[in-house]
Amino acid sequence: TTVHISGAGSCTITASQAGDSNRNPAADVPQSFSILTPAVLSASGWRVLYVDSQATGCGNYAATNAFDGNSGTMWLTEWCSGSPPPPHEIQIDLGASYTISGFQYLPRQDGSNGNVANYEFYVSTDGVNWGAAVASGTLMTSTSDVTQKQVTFTGVVGRYVRFRAMSEVHGGPWTAVAELNVLGTTVASSGPEIASVTMNPASIAAGGTTSTATVTLTNAPSSNATVTLASSNTNAATVPATDVVNAGPLLLRAHLRA
Repeated sequence: TTVHISGAGSCTITASQAGDSNRNPAADVPQSFSILTPAVLSASGWRVLYVDSQATGCGNYAATNAFDGNSGTMWLTEWCSGSPPPPHEIQIDLGASYTISGFQYLPRQDGSNGNVANYEFYVSTDGVNWGAAVASGTLMTSTSDVTQKQVTFTGVVGRYVRFRAMSEVHGGPWTAVAELNVLGTTVASSGPEIASVTMNPASIAAGGTTSTATVTLTNAPSSNATVTLASSNTNAATVPATDVVNAGPLLLRAHLRA
């Protein structure tokens, strides 16, 4: 038996069987599950890495409109002083790494010129090497359709996304994007993090002396991990601004005053 998932929410499916020859009913077997809606990433901190065409000389059609949260604005490729043909593309730096599992495309809301028919979508860790598209296909076929489209795929870790419009719904040379949302989840940090700081001795007598601090890191490399140090009260203790961990915990001397 195939269960067709049609939307987000919670559901319980129960399998039942008629009784046996002695009219003893079989036990029901329920199975509960939830279908989660992929999270839309915040566009705060995003920046345009590259765009091949934007009609900024024709009006407010900059590439940044594609992720400004306003469905009334759009990224639109050049049209008033020439119309370069597709494919057109926008590359976006998300500002951090995510496990990216899809995107949403909102076509322009005031017409249909530029709305995307065929597309390709890429994810990259460095914004240079893109590899094969993680998704491709057709977004729109109707010129009267202004509804948001969503595409999902198996999660891929990356910081940069690339949306390519391969063709336009009319067969024209333009591309229009009212909003481009990215679906995903935050990637846990795997870099060095400070786990603890201990002082020996932890207290000193009046007059000032030197104490040794041990900084313990998690996920630390064997060498060359730079640690930034700061004292909340420089009248009580001074520390170097930075130091470098070379295998093992970082030992430094902090000058304490009492």
